[in-house]
Amino acid sequence: SSPHRDRSSTNHRDSVDNSKPNSHKEDSPYSCELCGKSFRTKAILDRHLISHTDEKPYPCKFCDKAFRHNHNLKCHLRTHTGEKPYSCHLCEKSFKQSNDLSRHLRTHTGEKPYSCKLSEKPYSCHLCDKSFRQSKNLTTHLRTHTGDKRYSCKLCDKSFGLSHHLTNHLSTHTGEKPHSCNLCGKSFRLRHLLTSHLKTHTDEKPYSCEFCDKSFRSKANLIRHQRSHTGEKPYPCHLCASLNSCNHVSVKNIRLNLVKSSIGLKSLLLLQKSTIETPHYSAKEPGSAAARSIL
Repeated sequence: SSPHRDRSSTNHRDSVDNSKPNSHKEDSPYSCELCGKSFRTKAILDRHLISHTDEKPYPCKFCDKAFRHNHNLKCHLRTHTGEKPYSCHLCEKSFKQSNDLSRHLRTHTGEKPYSCKLSEKPYSCHLCDKSFRQSKNLTTHLRTHTGDKRYSCKLCDKSFGLSHHLTNHLSTHTGEKPHSCNLCGKSFRLRHLLTSHLKTHTDEKPYSCEFCDKSFRSKANLIRHQRSHTGEKPYPCHLCASLNSCNHVSVKNIRLNLVKSSIGLKSLLLLQKSTIETPHYSAKEPGSAAARSIL
């Protein structure tokens, strides 16, 4: 082969190894005194040495940015020129960087080469099917099974299994509402209440019913709606424990009707303690004899 071809081959090999020092020491006689890495040629070593300094000898002619290496400058220039030299052979899309094309190709192949180690949950609860990433989270979770409530409120007799549940509860005594909406100024005790409220300022309804075309702002509203399709009745009657329709008055409806008819809080508290069975009456008749007869 000609000397010119030999030089071209050598230059190509050097350019391929710009960022990857050769792993064989005998083929990499040029060592960096600052980090110990070895390189095949002095030119590659010189380019590497720039990474140990603040020197950026390759400035952009369109903006004030500068780069340590020429290939970084070339990649950056495409953000100004709009050039997209990397085209997908499976569709018409093009990209500025080769790694963007590589990521895009996975949308066609379905390849998922990267596994998230954080998704592993090696700590499993022996009482239910939940798993956790850390042992301390499992320990905390177990209290939901044992009934351990070590965090007590000093202002009332309530206790909680988790410290943040106690923190949330304390705001019911102080009236503190630290979570404010930046669109209307309303404040809320709990962060998730603010999150739910923010959706009222948009038309976003991300929770869709699989049985019909209705959508809802919250998952809780979706679950309640889906029971109209499934017929599920997860809450038993407080008097007979039946999950089916019965003639007992709903505690929720009685409470609502008593408040509407201004019977009073004292009567309401007495009602909550009562287990008297009463015939069903219409919610449209808050002052009915049935409601008054239970007091």
